[in-house]
Amino acid sequence: MTKKKNGSSYRKRFPKGKDWKKPKPNPFDMEGQPRISESSWHGTKIIGVSMEKYQELKDRIKELETELYYCHRNNQIKDVVQKGK
Repeated sequence: MTKKKNGSSYRKRFPKGKDWKKPKPNPFDMEGQPRISESSWHGTKIIGVSMEKYQELKDRIKELETELYYCHRNNQIKDVVQKGK
């Protein structure tokens, strides 16, 4: 932990509340070494999807990006046409 100029640490300035509980162990350890510290793990939620669902979501995002591109392009063309009238 780094100390501030006045000598107070983060935990002294922001103490744990009465309802604070020690977090559950990180289930995503690498050979017994957690990838993130317990203090960072507290309150974190992991969402998992299958590879098929992930690919579907990637494809859907690509479709929406393409649709957005054409919407912007059509609006720009409409603005140019209206300015010409």
